[in-house]
Parts: sequence; structure tokens; C-alpha cells
Amino acid sequence: MVKTNNNRIDWFNVCYFIFIMVIVVVGILLFVKWFILPNIEEKIIPVDAKIYDWAYNQDNDNEMFFDYLIYNYGDSEAKNVVVTCKLLDIDEKLTATAQSKERNIASNSYLFEEVITTRPPYVNDMKYSGVCYIESCDNCEILWRNIPALVEIYD
Repeated sequence: MVKTNNNRIDWFNVCYFIFIMVIVVVGILLFVKWFILPNIEEKIIPVDAKIYDWAYNQDNDNEMFFDYLIYNYGDSEAKNVVVTCKLLDIDEKLTATAQSKERNIASNSYLFEEVITTRPPYVNDMKYSGVCYIESCDNCEILWRNIPALVEIYD
């Protein structure tokens, strides 16, 4: 009677199959890392700010405040957003300015904020207008910088 060593051959085939599968998986991972991932662009996070209202503080004659909204239209959190608010007279001369603290804005959201500054001297019958805009942001695209007419006003 002749014995064959089928168990040894089966074990060798299983090990060979596992080795080939490991080579294929490592090859796919390296291909993705070197060719696919570098082509994925970084996400753009568009942000904007709009003034809601401005008013003099009735409790303190030396203060005024700006209420504004910050909008994050991106799918990621906007980091270190700083908003500047200005009060302009009818000749577009700056009469008051205020700057917010750095804030993080969650993705696809808005934030209602208020900033307080010193009140400018009141001129009788003078018309004022307020404007708020994003001054800086670490990882986002500030929308007003793409509109030439706004760049002239804000800068």
C-alpha cells in the first residue's frame, strides 16, 4: 500500500493562496495611496457674514453694538473666524469699528453674534449704515473677496 501526502499539498495551497491575497491587498492599498489620494482636492469652506442690526446701548451712553450672522456653507468646521464691523456715515467715512474674537463655526450652520464698541459722537440728522464682514479665517474661503465692488469697500 502506497501513502500519498495530500494533507501537505493542501496546506501548501492554502498558504500560497493567503500569500497571494496579501500581495494583492497591499498592492491595492499602495495604488490608492500613491495615485488616488493625492488627486483629491482639499475641501473649500465658503463663509460669509452679514449685519443684522446696529444700535446705541441705552444702558451705557458710551457704547454701541453690532449684531451679525456668520454663515458657514461648507462641510467642515471653519476655524478662527474673525469678523469686523464698521459704522459708516453718509459719505462712507468710518465713524466706528469693532472686531470680534476668534470663533469656530460648525459645518453647514450659522452663528448669531454681537460685538460691542465705543459709541461715536452723535451728529444730528446724520444717516449711518453698518456693515459686517469676515476679516480672516484659517481654513476657509471668504466670499466677499470674490466680489470686486465689496473689495473696494471692505479693504
